[in-house]
Amino acid sequence: MGGAATEVAAAESGPLIYRGTLSQTGEPMVALAFDVAKSNLPRRVAFPILIANIAGYLAPSPLPSALPLGEPLAYRPHADAATVRITPPDNVAVDLAVASGQSSANGVTDQLREIAYPGTGVPGLYKVTELDANGKELGGGSFIVNAGHQRESDLRANPDLPALLANTNPDTPGKAKRSTSDLWPSLVLAALAVLLFEWLVTLLPRRRRRRSTMTVRQPGSASNG
Repeated sequence: MGGAATEVAAAESGPLIYRGTLSQTGEPMVALAFDVAKSNLPRRVAFPILIANIAGYLAPSPLPSALPLGEPLAYRPHADAATVRITPPDNVAVDLAVASGQSSANGVTDQLREIAYPGTGVPGLYKVTELDANGKELGGGSFIVNAGHQRESDLRANPDLPALLANTNPDTPGKAKRSTSDLWPSLVLAALAVLLFEWLVTLLPRRRRRRSTMTVRQPGSASNG
């Protein structure tokens, strides 16, 4: 194996699971130093999780599931890919050429065949397609650029920010707050006046009905005759 290995799980007799890289190719590897069929590991709940972690380590996904707004995409295509085509949400595709790797004498690649795509300034779904030298599609995937608000989520430096802060009057927010707070007494008095008027309008018809009832009950000249 060569190279340094990291112990993942061990027993008193020695390591049970360890990971590292192959010295000839530089590819990642995971070694199980015990007979899995003779152990109770396949019957345990953690066994599918172990297999998923091993698969993710040996064949990691070259694409992230999501990126923040404005963060460049670093993508490592497959060995046969000559071009990486990225289609942003506006459907204007961009073709990026893949540089050929440089190999040392022992066969280990010194330079990763990695491309960088900085055009993630628009939120939405981005499609990635790998093409060979003849333009044939080899595969790909997609990732999402998340942003609640494009200007608020833009973390890039704003060259106009110092000038805006210098021209801002610090007393303006306080004055606006004080002017708003001064309106509350007037608004409360207006609300009380409206309630008083409605109460008087409701009360007057009742008084009129009481007066008319008292007038009808008084003895008149017809009863005396």
